[in-house]
Amino acid sequence: MSGRRRHLIQGACAVLIVALGLGLVRLVERSDAAEVRYAANLHCLYDKVYRQRGPVSIAIFGTSRTKWGIFPTGLARGLNPPKLEQPILNAGRSFRGTDFMYQQLLDVAAERGITRAVIVEVALPPEPTFRMADSPFQYDYYRNFSGAVTMDRLLADLSPRPSEPLPWRLRDLGEQLRRRVDLNVEYAITGRPDRNVPLAPEARRAGTRHGDCSGGDRRYRPRTIRADEAEHVPPGTAWSDQAPITTDFDNPLWERELHYLRLFRAWGEQHGVPVVFALVPRRVDPLVDPSVPRRFEELVGAPLLVAPLAVREAAYADGYSDSTHLNRRGRAAYTAWLAEAIRPVVNPGP
Repeated sequence: MSGRRRHLIQGACAVLIVALGLGLVRLVERSDAAEVRYAANLHCLYDKVYRQRGPVSIAIFGTSRTKWGIFPTGLARGLNPPKLEQPILNAGRSFRGTDFMYQQLLDVAAERGITRAVIVEVALPPEPTFRMADSPFQYDYYRNFSGAVTMDRLLADLSPRPSEPLPWRLRDLGEQLRRRVDLNVEYAITGRPDRNVPLAPEARRAGTRHGDCSGGDRRYRPRTIRADEAEHVPPGTAWSDQAPITTDFDNPLWERELHYLRLFRAWGEQHGVPVVFALVPRRVDPLVDPSVPRRFEELVGAPLLVAPLAVREAAYADGYSDSTHLNRRGRAAYTAWLAEAIRPVVNPGP
């Protein structure tokens, strides 16, 4: 091979490497844009956070249990009087871990503002449904965590897991960065973020109505309900006869969950907005052992609200669409109780 030809090949390779490097940098930079982070089945929430303007009185964050479990209009009705001056936003979505829920808090606060309270769903114990099924991670992750949070939050996730050896944490971070690149390459090819059209703040419509992304009840699944009951409730007994649920907060799997729950509490203290933590139970979940909310408050620094037996019984009868999600009747019962429980926080007396 002649020297001239070798130099041409070397030059072409150098140009290609530089182009790929610049393309990767641009891809990572673009991955922080809200329209990209909210591209994974989050179009409805993008609309409510980035295409509407004006503060929300109460922002609610959680999984699909919260999405179909807390009725914003019913919550506002239960807190009236006095009438809330701004709308309530239920930002619950399926398979959300506290990692992404905290990112949602930052997004809603920055784009809309939150004036009266924040409600955060807590799951007992940390559930494997949040874990990426094909991942090596020890800790639970929202399945699109790497692509749904800003890069600084992704890099900060290296720290809240002291029980995990540093090499494992670096491995996890590397895996998350790889997933972020893969996800954004897919977005660049499919154009999925294009559905989320950015608007300047002055061009956004006024957000004056209570909102969520539930679209009404989930489809009724009686077979799922019967199968779940047969699995968890022995014949001739009631669901409430099961041993109360407990959880080992010293389990390393709780470290990351507790870290993000404490970040919620710290955000509330910094901004003067009360943050409320609440359980949204499945249909046949056992009653909660009294030690759980006591230990939770010690670790997080805030109470954990647990629906009493009367509310659970009202929802159990005919208040679920399936084994996990409340329907209109169950949602009404749970929301009415929640409104009463948070009233002293949202409407403090003189």
